[in-house]
Amino acid sequence: NVMASVSLMPTTAYKTDNFQFVISSTLGIFYMLSFLYPVSRIIRSLVLDKETRIREGMKMMGLSDTIYNLSWLITIVLQMTVVSLLITLVTSTTVFEYSQ
Repeated sequence: NVMASVSLMPTTAYKTDNFQFVISSTLGIFYMLSFLYPVSRIIRSLVLDKETRIREGMKMMGLSDTIYNLSWLITIVLQMTVVSLLITLVTSTTVFEYSQ
């Protein structure tokens, strides 16, 4: 005599995290402020470059425009990559702790 039964699939217990509820209103501002400082430093460097006419001096010494622009691109990409990695590390260990 075989008996059949139906039951729910076992799952892990649901964990609530109040931190995500609290941080949800300020997370966008945190992201914006963390990119604000590097962007302001980049703008300051560009303005300083214009004021001191470094580009013209480099062109007189034989530097091509392509290399000069590539140096700015590499500098900006490296700075933004470091900031993005730091934000990812901080938020992955706290904000997105229970994300899979």
